[in-house]
Amino acid sequence: MVCQTSWADVVKGKEGIASPPAQKKKKFNAAASEFVPKKKAVNASCTQQKFSFNAEAPEFSVPELKMNALAPEFVPPVTQGTTELVPAQHTLLSKAAEMHYTGKEFAELKLRKEHNVELGWAFVAACVAYLCYHRAEPYSFLTFTDKSGLIWELTVLGFMLKVAQDVRQQVAGMYWAKALISTGLAAFGGGFLAPIIVGHCPIPLREETFAWIMVCSWYVTHHVPLVSATWCRIAQSGPGWVAISICFAIFKTQQIVGGIELAANAIDAEALEPHSRHFWTPAAGPFVCGFLSGCGGAFMPFDKALKPIEAGKNWAVQSSALATVLYFGATRWFGVAALNAKLGICLMRICGDLFPKPRTWIMSRLTGILYMATNVRPAAADSVV
Repeated sequence: MVCQTSWADVVKGKEGIASPPAQKKKKFNAAASEFVPKKKAVNASCTQQKFSFNAEAPEFSVPELKMNALAPEFVPPVTQGTTELVPAQHTLLSKAAEMHYTGKEFAELKLRKEHNVELGWAFVAACVAYLCYHRAEPYSFLTFTDKSGLIWELTVLGFMLKVAQDVRQQVAGMYWAKALISTGLAAFGGGFLAPIIVGHCPIPLREETFAWIMVCSWYVTHHVPLVSATWCRIAQSGPGWVAISICFAIFKTQQIVGGIELAANAIDAEALEPHSRHFWTPAAGPFVCGFLSGCGGAFMPFDKALKPIEAGKNWAVQSSALATVLYFGATRWFGVAALNAKLGICLMRICGDLFPKPRTWIMSRLTGILYMATNVRPAAADSVV
């Protein structure tokens, strides 16, 4: 068979041998199925669950621990303490070791009463013996002018102990600083108010003896083991109460007279402003300062407002007003010596404190006459809402 085509045509590709069809180039795809391992492909087809850690889940929470300091395991046995150091045969020391009073504990203490009168009379006997030893005279003692020995200081001590005893129940549950300040206000309330009104130094700051004796009296009344309870029994007995009431009246009279004279001298010495045109002798200032000196503590702290004078039956208020008027009138209008007038109002205060029933009867009659003569209102009217 003769080929119709030449070799040249075969070489040139124009004719001749049928060549295989041209194949297209494939692009490499790494995600193709043939390149993915079967195990990975299986895992990829499955949805994987993500794990989230919750630290606040109940199974991870730890209960909060609270410490109870009063739990039995933290409370020492009763037998431990200072009583172990005191022999049992020393009963006095044992009592002192067992007693540690605060105001609240002292208020709850049940006082024994079988020996109160004997203790009171022993206290009075000691006071009288000391006065006789120094040959104190009634006039100088009651007018607070006796400076022999420690009579002056002991009179102040008696006054402060009486004040601390009077307010003991009121301050029993207070924080110690508040209790101390409350006792100081009861003793020196007027001693601060009256001088401040006329621009002078308060009396407890000028004579520091009063302030420090007050602090000692407050501490002895509340916080000294055995001594505080014993003193309370003495102060509540009849003889002991009479003794400290006399000291109270003497010093209270001194406060009233001091307030009157302080105001009178301060007004006379005033140089910046002219004096009164019609009143050559100052009266309003001495009246106010004398009254506040005698009962200023009843109005303090100031949240009490005017409650002490709402009904007009408070003996501290009545005696301060009456003593101020009597002393000022006797010394300025009738020429009575200052010490004699001072002695008179001191005796009035002592009698009023020691005999409350006759005092109430007399004051009710006097106030009745005052209301009738002046037509002033004897009591507050009922409020209408």
